[in-house]
Amino acid sequence: MRFWDQHGQEVEISQADQKWLDDSYFMTQQMRLEVDAPRAALSYRVSTKGQVDHDDIPMQKIACRKFAQEHGWRVVLEKAEKGISGSKVSASKRDVIQELRSEAGKGNFDILLLYM
Repeated sequence: MRFWDQHGQEVEISQADQKWLDDSYFMTQQMRLEVDAPRAALSYRVSTKGQVDHDDIPMQKIACRKFAQEHGWRVVLEKAEKGISGSKVSASKRDVIQELRSEAGKGNFDILLLYM
């Protein structure tokens, strides 16, 4: 499986890492966590047309899911934002940011994990 990293370089995703893209595998890993594990929201984003075309979201998803699992965090929410520049579009006009803000305000997660 091939994707592009944040620098636009093509990379091969190892078999060991590909499993982290499988939702059922990830949920099985998550079920092994303590019931009172900290709750995490994961957010993935790309801002340029090149990143959207090459879709480096899978690379971010693998890294964040592995990190959350290694730290014993229960992932309760995952959001992806594609092709929206954080420097050109204000947070108030970015749907994903507003959704995360709303969920945080409701106390639905303890940790927000962003890639890089």
